[in-house]
Amino acid sequence: MLRYAMAVVLTLGLAACVTAPFGGGDDGTMSATIDGKAWKAGIDAPGAMAVTATRRELNGASHLTITGISTDGNTGDGITLGLRSRMGFPIGMYAVRSNGGDEAASASLQLDQDDYTGVSGKIMLDAIDDDSASGTFEFIADDSGQRATVTAGRFSASVREF
Repeated sequence: MLRYAMAVVLTLGLAACVTAPFGGGDDGTMSATIDGKAWKAGIDAPGAMAVTATRRELNGASHLTITGISTDGNTGDGITLGLRSRMGFPIGMYAVRSNGGDEAASASLQLDQDDYTGVSGKIMLDAIDDDSASGTFEFIADDSGQRATVTAGRFSASVREF
């Protein structure tokens, strides 16, 4: 009986981690074309969140992070978009730069277990309020000289304060 009780506790604990990741908002949508191939966030696990968004204040700046994960296939590919602003988050375009800075954006891509860093591109914030954010994105990412091009990206996600 003790083994059964422990199995139930562990199962419920793991399910809570999968369905409510630390700092994530409710599920949303994210899609893009990566090197000419269609990509869409999605996880093959009941109740798991494929898209999360968090907003936090740090060192006098607001940070918004949107992450999409896909478990289609054998690897967990993902796109992470980050916005940083000292003026809140006005609607508009944020330039992707690898060196950061105020009013800047960052982008990263995990593809086939390789980690790419966005070196140029843009994130367009179309709408944002206390509960949600949506927009478009495109960027070029680099992993030790190997390039990946992300185009026609779209996201829509509930946002949680962190």
